Amino acid sequence: MGFPEIRLVDIKDDGQALFKPSMEEFHEIRSKLFARVDLELLTAELDRILGFNLVPPVVAREVEGKTGVLQQLMEARPIEMPDGYELPDLAGWSDMLDNDEILKAAVFDYIIGAKDRHGGNFLIDVPRKKVWLIDHDYLMFFETGYGSDLVRAALNKDIVNIDGYVRTALENLLSMINDLLLRFQGNENQTILLGVKSRTEELLRINKIPNLA
Repeated sequence: MGFPEIRLVDIKDDGQALFKPSMEEFHEIRSKLFARVDLELLTAELDRILGFNLVPPVVAREVEGKTGVLQQLMEARPIEMPDGYELPDLAGWSDMLDNDEILKAAVFDYIIGAKDRHGGNFLIDVPRKKVWLIDHDYLMFFETGYGSDLVRAALNKDIVNIDGYVRTALENLLSMINDLLLRFQGNENQTILLGVKSRTEELLRINKIPNLA
């Protein structure tokens, strides 16, 4: 279908991970939309700085001679299957998450300008009431359209106020933006980070996630 191959890899003494090849390793790509593994690294670093623990750990690695990224496989489920079918027992998914998780995820998606956070691009760990954000490819940052179900959930539940640890986390991220701009080169990475800077400043100024209507 024109998508890069994603493989399940066993990690010695430490579970499993998904291996995503880099754009250079994916020779039959129909476009660059799905092979920007550097965007996975950038997104994971933003989450690490914020301390939100929303993005599964990811590292750059070479597997069987191919370069790419390994991302830890989490024990959690999407709310949509690839064909768009919604799992019936997760239909009320936002009620299965702690409000703090919804707020963190909505803030994260807002500041990165998430454009493709549908039910197939996040996972729910039901016993822990936790969400994991996945699939940070080109579509997530540069394709117009879908937006973020997590931002919509926060707005619907009125979980929008920015204070306490979330505000501190955003202030810390803002203090690190210039360092990130130096570390993550390239026009698209720079565009993403400047957008993160602008939206983070906005949240700190208005103290809430704004209504997108």
